[in-house]
Amino acid sequence: MAMVPFLAVIIAPAWVAAGCPAGDLAGCRAQCEKGNAESCASLGSIYREGTSGVARDEARAVELYRNACTHGSREGCANLRRMYREGRGFSGKRPR
Repeated sequence: MAMVPFLAVIIAPAWVAAGCPAGDLAGCRAQCEKGNAESCASLGSIYREGTSGVARDEARAVELYRNACTHGSREGCANLRRMYREGRGFSGKRPR
Protein backbone atom coordinates (compact mmCIF):
# COMPACT_ATOMS: atom_id res chain seq x y z
CA MET A 1 0.00 0.00 0.00
CA ALA A 2 1.47 3.33 -1.05
CA MET A 3 1.79 6.03 1.54
CA VAL A 4 0.01 9.23 0.62
CA PRO A 5 1.36 12.34 2.31
CA PHE A 6 -1.19 14.07 4.45
CA LEU A 7 -1.34 17.82 4.33
CA ALA A 8 -3.21 19.58 7.08
CA VAL A 9 -4.26 23.13 6.50
CA ILE A 10 -5.34 25.30 9.36
CA ILE A 11 -7.53 28.16 8.34
CA ALA A 12 -7.52 31.00 10.80
CA PRO A 13 -10.27 33.59 10.94
CA ALA A 14 -9.43 36.75 8.99
CA TRP A 15 -9.11 38.83 12.17
CA VAL A 16 -6.28 36.58 13.38
CA ALA A 17 -4.24 36.95 10.20
CA ALA A 18 -4.85 40.66 9.69
CA GLY A 19 -3.05 43.22 11.77
CA CYS A 20 -4.32 46.62 12.75
CA PRO A 21 -3.93 49.69 10.55
CA ALA A 22 -0.56 51.40 10.94
CA GLY A 23 -0.64 53.97 13.71
CA ASP A 24 -4.00 52.85 15.15
CA LEU A 25 -2.92 52.66 18.78
CA ALA A 26 -6.36 51.88 20.26
CA GLY A 27 -7.17 49.32 17.57
CA CYS A 28 -3.77 47.63 17.85
CA ARG A 29 -4.00 47.47 21.61
CA ALA A 30 -7.53 46.02 21.55
CA GLN A 31 -6.70 43.40 18.91
CA CYS A 32 -3.42 42.46 20.60
CA GLU A 33 -5.25 41.90 23.89
CA LYS A 34 -7.61 39.54 22.01
CA GLY A 35 -4.62 37.49 20.85
CA ASN A 36 -4.02 38.90 17.37
CA ALA A 37 -0.29 38.30 16.82
CA GLU A 38 0.05 40.72 13.89
CA SER A 39 -1.53 43.50 15.93
CA CYS A 40 0.93 42.82 18.75
CA ALA A 41 3.77 43.16 16.23
CA SER A 42 2.33 46.45 14.97
CA LEU A 43 1.88 47.69 18.53
CA GLY A 44 5.51 46.76 19.21
CA SER A 45 6.58 48.97 16.32
CA ILE A 46 4.55 51.86 17.71
CA TYR A 47 6.39 51.53 21.04
CA ARG A 48 9.78 50.99 19.37
CA GLU A 49 9.44 54.21 17.37
CA GLY A 50 7.47 56.22 19.93
CA THR A 51 4.68 57.13 17.52
CA SER A 52 0.90 57.56 17.87
CA GLY A 53 1.27 59.58 21.05
CA VAL A 54 3.18 57.01 23.12
CA ALA A 55 6.64 57.47 24.57
CA ARG A 56 9.40 55.41 22.99
CA ASP A 57 9.74 52.21 25.04
CA GLU A 58 12.02 49.60 23.50
CA ALA A 59 11.59 47.19 26.44
CA ARG A 60 7.83 47.19 25.88
CA ALA A 61 8.42 46.72 22.15
CA VAL A 62 10.51 43.61 22.87
CA GLU A 63 7.71 42.20 25.07
CA LEU A 64 5.16 42.79 22.33
CA TYR A 65 7.40 41.34 19.62
CA ARG A 66 8.07 38.27 21.78
CA ASN A 67 4.33 37.78 22.30
CA ALA A 68 3.67 38.23 18.59
CA CYS A 69 6.44 35.81 17.64
CA THR A 70 5.26 33.20 20.15
CA HIS A 71 1.81 33.36 18.57
CA GLY A 72 3.00 32.97 14.99
CA SER A 73 3.76 36.44 13.62
CA ARG A 74 6.68 36.42 11.21
CA GLU A 75 6.91 40.20 11.51
CA GLY A 76 7.06 39.88 15.30
CA CYS A 77 9.87 37.31 15.07
CA ALA A 78 11.84 39.39 12.58
CA ASN A 79 11.53 42.53 14.70
CA LEU A 80 12.46 40.63 17.86
CA ARG A 81 15.60 39.27 16.16
CA ARG A 82 16.49 42.78 14.99
CA MET A 83 16.11 44.19 18.51
CA TYR A 84 18.34 41.45 19.96
CA ARG A 85 20.91 41.83 17.19
CA GLU A 86 21.08 45.59 17.78
CA GLY A 87 21.13 45.19 21.57
CA ARG A 88 17.99 47.27 22.05
CA GLY A 89 15.08 46.87 24.43
CA PHE A 90 16.47 44.59 27.10
CA SER A 91 18.80 44.94 30.03
CA GLY A 92 21.36 42.57 31.42
CA LYS A 93 22.77 39.59 29.60
CA ARG A 94 21.48 39.06 26.10
CA PRO A 95 19.35 35.88 25.77
CA ARG A 96 20.49 33.21 23.34
